[in-house]
Amino acid sequence: MKIKQRDENGQLGLLVSTPKDAGKPTPDEKINQLEMDNAALMMQVAQLEAKNEQQAGDTAFLILKNTELEAQATQTAQEQASLLMELTMKGVL
Repeated sequence: MKIKQRDENGQLGLLVSTPKDAGKPTPDEKINQLEMDNAALMMQVAQLEAKNEQQAGDTAFLILKNTELEAQATQTAQEQASLLMELTMKGVL
C-alpha cells in the first residue's frame, strides 16, 4: 500500500510504501491476546463455579431446615392428637 507522507512544512509529498500487514498484530501478539482472553474466561468460569457451590450449599441448608420444620409439625400434630384423645376419654369433649 502506498500513502502520501507530509514534509516538514505539512505539505503532502512523497508516496511511501508500507508493508501490507502494517498495523496488524503479529502471530505472537495474537497468541498473547488469546491467552489473556482465555485467562479472563477461566476466571469467569471459576467465579460462576464458586457461586454455584454457594447456591448448592444454601439449597442444602434450606432442605435441611425444611425437613426439621416438617418433623416439628408432625410432632406437634401427634401431640395434639394425643391430647384430643385424652380429653375425649376423660369425657371433656
